[in-house]
Amino acid sequence: SAGIDPRSRRFLKESNVHFHLREVNVLVKGDCWLLAAIGSLTLNQQLLHRVVPHGQDFSHLYAGIFHFQFWQFGKWVDVVIDDRLPVKDGELLFVHSAEGSEFWSALLEKAYAKLNGSYEALSGGSTTEGFEDFTGGVAEMYELKKAPRDLYRIIGKITSAFDMEAVTFKKLVKGHAYSVTGVRQRLIRIRNPWGQVEWTGAWSDSSSEWNAIDSAEKDEMLCKMEDGEFWMSFQEFLHQFSRLEICNLTPDALSQDATSFWTTVTYEGSWRKGSTAGGCRNHPNTFWINPQYKITLLEEDDDPEDDQAACSFLVALMQKDRRQFRSAGVHMKKDFFLRHSSCARSESFINLREVSSRFRLPPGEYLIVPSTFEPSKEADFVLRVFTEKQSETE
Repeated sequence: SAGIDPRSRRFLKESNVHFHLREVNVLVKGDCWLLAAIGSLTLNQQLLHRVVPHGQDFSHLYAGIFHFQFWQFGKWVDVVIDDRLPVKDGELLFVHSAEGSEFWSALLEKAYAKLNGSYEALSGGSTTEGFEDFTGGVAEMYELKKAPRDLYRIIGKITSAFDMEAVTFKKLVKGHAYSVTGVRQRLIRIRNPWGQVEWTGAWSDSSSEWNAIDSAEKDEMLCKMEDGEFWMSFQEFLHQFSRLEICNLTPDALSQDATSFWTTVTYEGSWRKGSTAGGCRNHPNTFWINPQYKITLLEEDDDPEDDQAACSFLVALMQKDRRQFRSAGVHMKKDFFLRHSSCARSESFINLREVSSRFRLPPGEYLIVPSTFEPSKEADFVLRVFTEKQSETE
């Protein structure tokens, strides 16, 4: 590693937050997920400066240290690092700015590696975890081969960050993570965080499809794009990409656009052998001992394109390290669950830090029961409930 010479270096140039990943070492092969998450972070200056606090540079009382903030299990934590970065042949190894004299992205990656234990721990990670750790939001994942019919509406209502993995074709990079940066008229704008290698099919920069729309609108849609950004039709997007990950922002994200907020309620709880670790519904004799939380959905969605009387909400269940917790909620007995089937549930049990699902149910009272698959498995968890409209919880 090498320290940074403050005389010829910049921490962050406000007008230029471009960066890229140099593919010079096998250790960075699995890091494009982090690059996509950081790239999406730069699309919102308030989010960026929550993670990368203002007032840090190499000139004013420079002491060789920097600090960054990340969301961890319901709290924002401060991570302090020195200015030494890993290099090979005099060049930075991992994430770094397209301008050789700008270092915020490399230092951010180092702080995130420290939070996770090492650079190696970042290899092959999940963009959804990066999104949540950078925003405090809640992530959703959609397999595009089984995309819900209202996916375009969902994307259009959300102004935060997205991520996909591409199928190789017409200059899309297989297995690479891209960011969605906009939608308009059934078209979707996508960004390659490498800043190069763009789509060359329909609605690409020089394609004939642009001749069919108003020239002023064409100029507006094309002139605002950064390097590596391109448009494609929504149907082509569903065909060319395999997975979409969406991060829904919360009020804690400091966004000025209050319409993009979800109302959030957070519970901390635990599964303990013999008392609260009942396993899934395959175990009816013990399922009822799991922690339980009641939610009352009060207001229907006000979507003019949907005539269904339903309330949208997200439920996210995150495992965490064992620590002090507080219990809350209600508790229904075994007979209740023998008489009542589930009206909604997450699709499957999966070995990830978090599982989340979006639901639309009629107004009413519902019971949320977080569980592990097998009984007697001990862990602490954070349960977050996000509602678009007014709700009550216990």
